Amino acid sequence: MILAASFLIVDSEGFSPSIYTDKTGHPTIGYGYNLSVYSYEGKRITKAYGLLTDILKENYKALLSYGWYKNLDAMRRMVILDLSYNLGLSGLLKFKQFIKAIEDKNYALAVERLQKSPYFNQVKKERQGIWKF
Repeated sequence: MILAASFLIVDSEGFSPSIYTDKTGHPTIGYGYNLSVYSYEGKRITKAYGLLTDILKENYKALLSYGWYKNLDAMRRMVILDLSYNLGLSGLLKFKQFIKAIEDKNYALAVERLQKSPYFNQVKKERQGIWKF
């Protein structure tokens, strides 16, 4: 799961060894590593992939404590894991209507909820292929 999600993120995020400002005005480094969500001390990054997989492992472990996540198939879990990386776990958990739709197994509604969020407009080009849920 971690390996597949990391490849997805590497492919869709691109890489910058230096801090840059993303589309939403957040300082970012590496593979879309949002410095407003996660902490990082340096101005350049040399171990970006390790940092990415560490975050994915941590988020995956936390997500498995939620029944709505644990009961999903592998592809849907990967999409949620990708969201948790981009939004931060606490940011993802604010998508209450999205999560409710997943709990109800209404995946079409879950996608609709995401598509109506400001987040979708920020990343739709990079993520349009994976949100077929």
